[in-house]
Amino acid sequence: MHSLEKLTVKIERTRPIILIVVLLLLHTLLHFKYLDLPPVGFHQWRQTQTLSVARNFYEEGMNVFQPRVDNRGQYSGITGVEFPVVNYFIAMGYEVFGLHSYVERTVLLLFSFIVIVACYSFIGELFGKQWLAFAGAFFLSFSPLFSYYSIVVLPDVPSLALMFMALYFLLHDRTNESAFPSVGFLISITVAALVKIYAFIIMLPAGYYYIYKRPNRSDKLKSLLLLSVSFVIVLLWYLYARYLSEVHHNFDFRLEPNFPYSAALIPQVLKKVFVQWLPELYINYPAFILFLVGCYALGRTSSSATKTFLWLYLLPFAAYFVFFLPMFDIHDYYAMPVLPALVVISVLGLKTVSEYAQQKRWVAGMAIGLLVIVPIVGSVRALSRFEGATIDEDLMAIEHCLDKALPDKQALVIAANDDSPSIYLYFMHRKGWHATASTSTEECQRMIQDGARYLICDSRNLEAREDIRPHITEIATCGRFNIFTLKE
Repeated sequence: MHSLEKLTVKIERTRPIILIVVLLLLHTLLHFKYLDLPPVGFHQWRQTQTLSVARNFYEEGMNVFQPRVDNRGQYSGITGVEFPVVNYFIAMGYEVFGLHSYVERTVLLLFSFIVIVACYSFIGELFGKQWLAFAGAFFLSFSPLFSYYSIVVLPDVPSLALMFMALYFLLHDRTNESAFPSVGFLISITVAALVKIYAFIIMLPAGYYYIYKRPNRSDKLKSLLLLSVSFVIVLLWYLYARYLSEVHHNFDFRLEPNFPYSAALIPQVLKKVFVQWLPELYINYPAFILFLVGCYALGRTSSSATKTFLWLYLLPFAAYFVFFLPMFDIHDYYAMPVLPALVVISVLGLKTVSEYAQQKRWVAGMAIGLLVIVPIVGSVRALSRFEGATIDEDLMAIEHCLDKALPDKQALVIAANDDSPSIYLYFMHRKGWHATASTSTEECQRMIQDGARYLICDSRNLEAREDIRPHITEIATCGRFNIFTLKE
């Protein structure tokens, strides 16, 4: 018995709860150091958008149908967003523990637990082996993409949790006579798509298993009806979100695809995604070797069931990739829904390697070596983003300073120089507008006419503009920020 076989036998004989607890404890230990970090690092603008919705639920009312942002001008701040499940749970955490960074990051960590457990269950259902289920959850846990976003305040990990649950229920339903798996699938996929619309890529495999593969005509029609209800619920929410944006004059959240776009962008994005980010970020280098073996096995020895599932999953993902291609160039979290397929292929690669190891023992040693390196490489790549994140001390101190200089927290402000619609306003804990050094005179005057009372600015270029100076009077300084009263 070679070393890899000994390991697989040991895992097979271990109680599943112990394997899962080991993964969750390791996942927690890796992230514990960063749980109280403020929203820093990659995609800070998107993090502060999400957090502003959560904080406004906490401060202005827990009506899930009225999500609000800080970048609101003179309006209510109500805006159209994905269904705000994540924001709402964070707001509930604020109700219990107060406004602390560890609250939102802990909420995301708990969602990442669900991802790991659901991935374990899904892979176990697909391959029928406990050691392969553990391997799948192991590979996912140390995917730099998943590991980083496990405690970053974005809705992608919660949606991924529900996607893995839906996939588990979908496969489990094939061999289960009760209605529970079907109900579980419909609830999971509906909420997953409400949180992130890309979750609907699961609808193609769902249609195959629930409609095409079912022999009974009445079962086919019933499944079609239920899947249609799920689709209509999600469609109605996004139409409602669009309605909120129109009525309340706020389009902070992008709710439409990036299509069409320049053809010149395509090779640039394909190179970044498939040459750089796929092996380095989506999986990690040692697991990528097993992924390549899995791709080879797909064309040679994989079961028809696995191959069918992957085709049904990857085809709609490819369509999603085409429609949102420009976003893949700058927002790596757009690739989150491909992780289930990448995990399946990597597990297939490990399974294939274990079979080759029966004849060649050095293959077993190589596989063990790769498995040892996976958590090291994956953790270093993911956590380097937290280690390298720079905390802006002036931004961290701005709210306390403003509370002294401008005690009226209801006064509308202009936050400049902020290219995003949310970062400065979030840290200032104020409502109003964001502006940049290039904001036109007409725009500035319109903001003042609409009720802006103060300019909080770290742009000396904006302050020095001849067209701006007649409208501002400096009253205080907070770090690099100057505070001005505004007049028409």
